[in-house]
Amino acid sequence: LQVGRSSAVEPGSSGAQRDRRRTCEHRSAMVAARLGGALLQSGVVDTIALAGPSRCRVAGCGCVASAAAAVEHAGGSEAGDFFAAPPCSWRRARLAAHSSFVFSGPIRWHAPIDKAGATSTYLTHPGPALLSPFDAKQALRPGTGYWCSSGGHKPDEIVTWKGALRKRRKVAGLKVSWAYAPEEVRVRTTADGLHWDEPVRWHKEPLKDEVAFEEDMTFDRPRHVMGLQIEMRGKTPWNFVGINQATLVL
Repeated sequence: LQVGRSSAVEPGSSGAQRDRRRTCEHRSAMVAARLGGALLQSGVVDTIALAGPSRCRVAGCGCVASAAAAVEHAGGSEAGDFFAAPPCSWRRARLAAHSSFVFSGPIRWHAPIDKAGATSTYLTHPGPALLSPFDAKQALRPGTGYWCSSGGHKPDEIVTWKGALRKRRKVAGLKVSWAYAPEEVRVRTTADGLHWDEPVRWHKEPLKDEVAFEEDMTFDRPRHVMGLQIEMRGKTPWNFVGINQATLVL
């Protein structure tokens, strides 16, 4: 990372104008130096080059900002000098406390599923499942409700929630927020709508006594996905299966 500032002063400028300009340069350099110090301490960059005069030009200041003092003040080393300011222990601890959520682990990106359907839907009145407030599409977006099956399923009956994408994506897993968790679940995916893979095999839910919870299902390897099926079976005390939201993990 290289931070620099211009030291040019237009001919004919008044003393007050020059002082104001230098004050602005001084403040800009201070912000740049503090940002550079934070980046150094967090490990984002290894070295920083500060371009500019070694002595602060603000009237009455007269400070000389060395490499170690650049984190605190606005000067700079000679142009082209590279340094890595060693942070003190208390500053390192404070920065770690404020930025631990950023560097605590890998960043996971999620993508929505575009369309949905199901083999079973709870109906509040006679009519098509699309008009039900518990239709499969309710599991596509947070806060819109949830999909719920018709209930009363036999232990060996498989209930399927289907998702489709407008374009194929490379997917590493699936995140499901259960409204009514099944006893067992598996995930099947397809890249072309014809051939189906089984990236997540049949498995019992880890929180079998919990009705609602979130589950991350990681695929055996990244898959190109155009469509997917969440298949559920087994007997539960609540006799329903339901999903609050299902999203892809990229």
